Amino acid sequence: MANDYIIKNSNGKDIVYNNVEFVSLTDVNGNKTVFSEYKEDLRMYGKYNVKVIDFDGSLLKEEWLNSGDVFILPDAPVHEHLIFQQWVSQAEIVDNSITVIDSDILIGPNYTTSNMTNYLFFEFTKKTSLTINIAIRLNNNLRGGIIIDWGDGSVTDVTTNGAGRFVFPHTYGNIGNYVVKIYPADENNLPEYWLGSYVVYSSETSSNVNYSLKKVYISDTTQIYNYCFYHCYGLETVSLPSGITSIKWNAFDSCINIKTMTLPANLIFLGCDSESTSTSYSSGLTGCYSIETLVIPNTLTTICNSGFSRCGSLTKFKFSNDFSGKINSSLFYDCQKLKIVEFKNVLNLASQSFYGCKLVEKYDFSKCSAVPTLASTNVFNGISETCKIYVPDDLYDTWINSTNWTTYANYIYKASEMGGAEWLNRKKLK
Repeated sequence: MANDYIIKNSNGKDIVYNNVEFVSLTDVNGNKTVFSEYKEDLRMYGKYNVKVIDFDGSLLKEEWLNSGDVFILPDAPVHEHLIFQQWVSQAEIVDNSITVIDSDILIGPNYTTSNMTNYLFFEFTKKTSLTINIAIRLNNNLRGGIIIDWGDGSVTDVTTNGAGRFVFPHTYGNIGNYVVKIYPADENNLPEYWLGSYVVYSSETSSNVNYSLKKVYISDTTQIYNYCFYHCYGLETVSLPSGITSIKWNAFDSCINIKTMTLPANLIFLGCDSESTSTSYSSGLTGCYSIETLVIPNTLTTICNSGFSRCGSLTKFKFSNDFSGKINSSLFYDCQKLKIVEFKNVLNLASQSFYGCKLVEKYDFSKCSAVPTLASTNVFNGISETCKIYVPDDLYDTWINSTNWTTYANYIYKASEMGGAEWLNRKKLK
């Protein structure tokens, strides 16, 4: 039988559960409520999950809170070679704290390195080639020059003049772990340079060198070049600085072992470098099958075609406040574990945007101020029979009668019908 309950959380605030059906609710000593099918006393939980994840996937802090509660961010983590810059979140951060407002919150850090040094961590085995090529892109004025420290006692002094992509080969004598450092020769005369397209590759057939790069620390820069880490199958960990505004097309395509990524705090374009090129190119994080945790900044406005297609481990996505409103084609194509999607300023959903997302339980459009254009009836192709599409109450009638939305009318519900106990499902014992 469904009832209304009021239970105090650990901060002493009342949690109100409307129309909730408890299977087993026991009153202990008249003041403690225990729900036997869940891990802990409900009094210890709020409604919303607030979680801080480091760039390497380490859990730094987690709490369950209610709207209006204040979450205090942890001390900045300390890592060798890295300098903490700032926390990244879609929630507003004020004085190292966040006030919870009707939503889960995910937070991650941005780091830079000292003296514009880029670090590439390699592991060479019997199955990988010992000969690699490092690609660097330079501007017209190299100024003080660049040093490549190969991590085995040898260095390359880059003095090439001119602009463009330049390739530098190196052969290691033995298998093992090496840290390659790329940095300006003169820290008082810093050049403008970037890691180039296909930053690591080998001309040898079946070299397997794409499996040898394991970790990357990127220094202060404004962009990640197209195809930079393309098909780096062994890449597991990436640290990105806050100043990057564009991650260009195919930059991380098929990096199948990355599990966690905090995008730069000032990122605007993912998989493109402008609004006009967002439909010309595809692949932002396409094929990053293992990504489970993705911290998105509010600055992200534009995502290219197929931006997250085949991100097969991603379970939740929340569009940023500044998102341009255009969801390009095949954006989440075949994201087979995606379960919850939250929209804000969405104006248009292109064809196959969520094609094959068979496990999505909820598409939340409740914060939208208008009915977005649905380009085709294949946008939600493969939608689960139990999926619910929540829309603002005052737009419900318009929504279910709009072009192509009529196909999904039986999936559409008013926002006021969102179940009060939905969040409890996240704490059930497995």
